[in-house]
Amino acid sequence: MRVRVVSKPSTELKPLLAKVEASLRAHGVDVEERDFDAVVAVGGDGTLLRAVALGRPIIAVRAGKRGLLMDVPPERFEEVVERLKKGDFREENYRTLELDLFGKTYRAFNDVALLTDGVGTATFKVSCGTEFSFDGDGLIVATPQGSTGWSLSAAGPYVDRSVMGTVVTLINPVLTPMRSLVVNYPTVRVSVLPSGEEPHINVVIDGNKVGKLEGEIEVKTNGRPVTIYRFFDFDPVKLILRKDP
Repeated sequence: MRVRVVSKPSTELKPLLAKVEASLRAHGVDVEERDFDAVVAVGGDGTLLRAVALGRPIIAVRAGKRGLLMDVPPERFEEVVERLKKGDFREENYRTLELDLFGKTYRAFNDVALLTDGVGTATFKVSCGTEFSFDGDGLIVATPQGSTGWSLSAAGPYVDRSVMGTVVTLINPVLTPMRSLVVNYPTVRVSVLPSGEEPHINVVIDGNKVGKLEGEIEVKTNGRPVTIYRFFDFDPVKLILRKDP
């Protein structure tokens, strides 16, 4: 078996990365940069996103204060390698979002956000099995795993990763009690209604700004899944609610 190890650039992680690679090689697992079967992600949420972009199954090793989807404690990595060789793990498949923008197809593991750029709100029209309009600073379309991030900070709900649904969270909506809804619909369509001076709306995918909204955007909620090899049970809610810094 061949794996690639990814992490954020950090001098603090160098000793751990050295142990991870040594453990892999000691068990006959090749560490490669280009031709590999799986990815060992060592770090937190940002590292997991980098691993997702590589398009291979992921082994998620938690290192740092964040990392709600990282199930492998670093001190148990030796055990994980042994179980990996035996096939003693379960596969979890995570739904993603897809959208075509500027002639390119993007995939989001966590969320797609539409945000006003500058002063003032915009009027958004949303179609996701139901249709509604609202004035606000933007909205977030999130997967269940993405519900623990930006959407949660904007008063969206936590959605368990087993739920077949998509979160639509409104950012600072004006004169409406609704802040978020969870839908099970193949697409979420969003456009901005004309209202005087046209606002500039940024499109942000998994935290990266990719451009401005032009016309209507369609987010598909059944994108190509991401596979994570799971070795241990874990509870994101406990990590969200923990009080240590």
